[in-house]
Amino acid sequence: MIFIQKIRLEKIRLDIQKFRGIFSNLKFVHLSDLHTSKFGRPEKRLVTLVDREKPDVILITGDLVVNYKNDFWACIQTLKKLTAKYGVFAVFGNADHTFDSAQQFHNFLNALKDIDVTLLNNQNVQLKLNGKRLYLVGVDDPFYHFDNFEEAIKGVPSGAPTILLAHSPDILFPRADALVVNLLDSPYRENHFKEWGWEDSTYFGPEDGDVYFLNDGPHIIRVQSRQEGVSLDTILLNPYEDIDDMLNGNHFERIDHLLTTKETMTRYPDLVIIPASNVDRDNIYGKWKKKYDTSALFNFRLDDLPPRKKWHFQPLINPMNYFEANLSAKKDIKYHVWARLKAYNGSPKSDSVYLQFSDSVDKDGREKYRIGKPAYSKDRMDHVDLILTGHTHGGQMRLPFYGPISTMTSIGKRYTAGLHRFDNSILYISRGIGTSVLPIRLFCPPEITVLSFK
Repeated sequence: MIFIQKIRLEKIRLDIQKFRGIFSNLKFVHLSDLHTSKFGRPEKRLVTLVDREKPDVILITGDLVVNYKNDFWACIQTLKKLTAKYGVFAVFGNADHTFDSAQQFHNFLNALKDIDVTLLNNQNVQLKLNGKRLYLVGVDDPFYHFDNFEEAIKGVPSGAPTILLAHSPDILFPRADALVVNLLDSPYRENHFKEWGWEDSTYFGPEDGDVYFLNDGPHIIRVQSRQEGVSLDTILLNPYEDIDDMLNGNHFERIDHLLTTKETMTRYPDLVIIPASNVDRDNIYGKWKKKYDTSALFNFRLDDLPPRKKWHFQPLINPMNYFEANLSAKKDIKYHVWARLKAYNGSPKSDSVYLQFSDSVDKDGREKYRIGKPAYSKDRMDHVDLILTGHTHGGQMRLPFYGPISTMTSIGKRYTAGLHRFDNSILYISRGIGTSVLPIRLFCPPEITVLSFK
């Protein structure tokens, strides 16, 4: 059976100890992955179904708009018709960060504010329901590493009734703290799919791509793949604005010539160049291989090949496939990080890497992008009673006896959809409303989730 427009209403009654008898007369509607492209019949049906439930609270876990559409009108038209007694609350997903310009993203934020949708991107809000306090904690998109759980939970008393909103169940994955560099999502992605291209880490949002070091002297950089099938030949740690300007301006030939000129280090003494040719073979692990290549800047490249079907969606704390290189850098200097990459066969599924360092800090001296360091502590996660996520679309395309073809997460097929116990929390993963890539669902109907409590 193929479902395209038929939305299933999933009604779930939960038994959460801290909620017992307190919120038993309240109704929460959970929506996810709207991917709204127009205000048509399915959207009107969605509004009608939600309105019939007369929810006290509406919770939306991201992907409000269509990826790369750069248009949010239909989304706003839909959301402004959703009403709840105590409000509509949302977090962003990866699609919500794909606007072409910062101004358009800002306009989207203002439009949501104008229709009274409260965004909880790394924030929390306290609701007073039936005379008791309930905390809604929301993180920005975990898929692109915009989530900051420790910031989001700040100020929430330990032991207070708490619901966590996160777009992707990857929020549960014990990932490393890492800087992502993704060639596809550069402004010039159509120009250097198959050829070498420079990219920094500022695609989509909050990462500024800047790294500082705690001490002068030797350091280590570690590189692991986000998407297998990538080739890398040079990494730059650049403190010079004119070099940034050349790279941002897509003047790649000038940069390539500059880096291979002997006088460069005299003119730019603090520039850190890490070519693949300098990587010792003893520091290359797993699938990564060093290859001679005359098209590479310094005649060598590093490959993570052959590509497999499973992506590395999240950086691992203890990876099997990675390489490390030595570098020398100074403390108190802001280095902007660039990488020269090439995707295997020009595939958008093979163009990303994660970077970590042995001694890196942020501008305030706090550890950042450290080798072996988790992205955040899990201690407070134990105090969350209910976790609501989406992103998986329930697989969107499911086969009998096989299950979902793809879930787009690192946490595995077990957490594709539905109700689960995760440590001390209850986890619910919505199949969502919309679709991506193909506008169909196979054995996986869209859903509106209605939550109530004993």
